[in-house]
Amino acid sequence: MKKPKFSITHKDQALLELVNKTDHKTLAVWAIACVERVLPYFEDKYPADHRPRSALDTLQAWIETGVFKMAAIRGASLASHAAAREVGEDSPARSAARAAGQAVATAHVPAHSIGAANYALQAIHRAASPAEAEVAIAKEREWQFRRLLELREMKVDEILMASETPSPPEQALTCLCFTAPQHTLGLVKHLGMDDSFAEISILICPVCGQLWLRYHFELEAFTASGRWYMGAISAEQAIQLTAENAKVTLENLSWYFYGGSYYGGRSGRTSGRILLNP
Repeated sequence: MKKPKFSITHKDQALLELVNKTDHKTLAVWAIACVERVLPYFEDKYPADHRPRSALDTLQAWIETGVFKMAAIRGASLASHAAAREVGEDSPARSAARAAGQAVATAHVPAHSIGAANYALQAIHRAASPAEAEVAIAKEREWQFRRLLELREMKVDEILMASETPSPPEQALTCLCFTAPQHTLGLVKHLGMDDSFAEISILICPVCGQLWLRYHFELEAFTASGRWYMGAISAEQAIQLTAENAKVTLENLSWYFYGGSYYGGRSGRTSGRILLNP
C-alpha cells in the first residue's frame, strides 16, 4: 500500500482563522506544545545534538521574559534547521528539527507557529505506516486545533486547576519533565520578584500537565552568580503561591532541580535550604 502524500503547505482554514485571533505569546506556547509531541523522533536518534531543544528553550525564554533579541532567535532557528539538513534523508527526525526551527521563529513572526504545527504533522506522517498515516495526521491535527482552543480560553486559575497531578515529586513519573531540568515548559504565570530580587514563575509541562515552580536568582555585580531552582508542585500549592512564599515552598519540597552558572553549568537534584550568597 502506497502512503498518501502530505503537503507541508496545507492550509487548514479553521486553524488559520483561530491563529489570526490568538495573541502572540499564546501562539508561542502552542508552537512549543506541538513540537514537544514529535521532538523525541530527533532526540532519541541524535541524543548529543541539542540544537532543536535549544531552539525551544530560546522561545521559552522569550515567553517568560518578553526580551526579544533578533540575533538569538535567528541563530537558534538557523541552527535547528541546520540540524535537520544534517539528518540527510527525509525522516521523522528531520521534520521534528524543522518544526523546532519554525517554532522559535514564532517570537519574531506569529505565523511561524503554523509552520511548527505543520512540520510536526509531517513528522507524524513520516513515522506512520502507509495504512495508518491518514488517521494519524487527522488525530494530530484535531489535537493541535483543540489545544489552541484550550490555551486561548484558559485563565490562569483554570490552567492551575486543570492540572490533576497529585503532589509529585513523591511519585516516580515517567514524563521527561521529571528527568530533564531543561525540558521545555510553558509559562502559566509570572509572580514577579521576592525581597531577594529573585524572579518567580509557575510553569506547566505541555505533555503531562505537571506544574512547576521556578525560582531564578542572579547578582549582576558578581560573575557566574546566576542560579535557578525548579520544583514540581500541585495545583493547590500553585494557587497559594506568591513571590514572598515561593522560596519556602521550594525548600519544603522533598526535592527540586538546581542549575545555572553558579553551579558551573551543572544541574541536578537537591533538597533543603536555598542559599543566595554570591
